[in-house]
Amino acid sequence: MAVDQALFFEHIEAFFNYRQDIYRVSEQTSKSNRVDLDLFKTFIQSAGYEAISGPAVMDFQYYLKNERDNCGGSINRKIFTLRSYSHFLTLMDVPEAQSLPFYDVLKIRQGYRNRPNALTVDQVRLLFESINRNTVLGIRDYAIYALMYQTGLRVGEVHHLNLDCLDFKKTSLG
Repeated sequence: MAVDQALFFEHIEAFFNYRQDIYRVSEQTSKSNRVDLDLFKTFIQSAGYEAISGPAVMDFQYYLKNERDNCGGSINRKIFTLRSYSHFLTLMDVPEAQSLPFYDVLKIRQGYRNRPNALTVDQVRLLFESINRNTVLGIRDYAIYALMYQTGLRVGEVHHLNLDCLDFKKTSLG
């Protein structure tokens, strides 16, 4: 079974609205997901597929690997975006959405080519020691870096934090 390609792409805006309203995904995540879905749509249309099926998904993987020279981590992210979108379509009762093949695609174990380097313990210590905590801005900077270091938050996520995001009773981010 397969899903008609026009029907498949019909719900993209509702998908992004749902993810933003319910899950509060970051702006960067939404941008990446939108790029992934746009790329898949362009591929499907240019390849002349009338429906989203297993062969279409496999050809998309070949395209990503051989034509675009994407690394495994990048391909995995694109497939994960398509998997999330197909799950949304299933919840929306789109006919045949439950038969979409994205869950059958195996994860590529290759990883990212240019994995970012993590700071060493000494580099982290030097960073924190270099902040002047005798000023208001220094205290702020120290708190921000400590928050990012302790929680793994990205810069964009920290940038969008405000007091409404804090749950003082649970002592957590809401």
